[in-house]
Amino acid sequence: MSLKTARGEAYRSGDQQKGDDVTKSWMDAEEAYKNEVFDIVKSNPNKLVSSMIIGDLLNSKLIDTDKALELFDLLEGDVKETAITKSLESYLTKFSTTAIGAKALI
Repeated sequence: MSLKTARGEAYRSGDQQKGDDVTKSWMDAEEAYKNEVFDIVKSNPNKLVSSMIIGDLLNSKLIDTDKALELFDLLEGDVKETAITKSLESYLTKFSTTAIGAKALI
């Protein structure tokens, strides 16, 4: 049974504590996953997979634009010239300049 299913069943049955425990397990697993992939990006800044990971994290809403920019700035070498990375850069530029609190372009 998936954590999502277990969580839903716990809350539907009225077992708030079990639902909260499953939610915490889910959040812990998500955090562990993010740390693992952050390490992959940091260890492989010149590999295309790092750019793909950043895009995947953004698409799945596991990181925000600020964290994506932080990871993106680690990329180096030929990976910056790939279509995937250029597309990611365009997306990040577009959304970082329209974020609440961002400086307006003049």
